[in-house]
Formats: sequence, structure tokens, C-alpha cells
Amino acid sequence: MSYSVVHNGAQVNYDVVLDGTITPTEGVNVEVVLPEGAVAQKIHFRGQLAQMESLDFEAEGQKLKFTLPQVNIYDLAVIDL
Repeated sequence: MSYSVVHNGAQVNYDVVLDGTITPTEGVNVEVVLPEGAVAQKIHFRGQLAQMESLDFEAEGQKLKFTLPQVNIYDLAVIDL
């Protein structure tokens, strides 16, 4: 099994003030285009140093669409191929 890690501008929340207050972003829609021939099996997401959780996704050809429930500062999505 191979993995693809999604960590880009769509998953970085810059809504943090100097006193450290974080305003989480809710319902972040993500679209990812996989390389030709790659097929997504599962998508896992981790926010706030928590356990990875499975996410539902839609596949349209090589394009995947999924929604991150909440993005704090830096969060991580892993696509199992």
C-alpha cells in the first residue's frame, strides 16, 4: 500500500492572534487530483494531535473531494492508495 500526504494551504489556518487564540475553521472542502492509475482506498485526517479518523470522500475519475471537519493550525490528511 502506498500513501499520499495532503499538507497544503487548504489545511493551514492563519486565524491565530498574537495572544495565541485560535479560531478553528469549520468544514474545509478539499479537492485532490491523483496521478493517473492511482486509486484512493481510504482518507484519514488528524487534527489537534488526536487519533487519525476516517473521512468519507467522493471520487470522480482521478479527482477526490472530501471535507475536513475542523482545521486548527496545521492538520494532516493521508490518502491510502
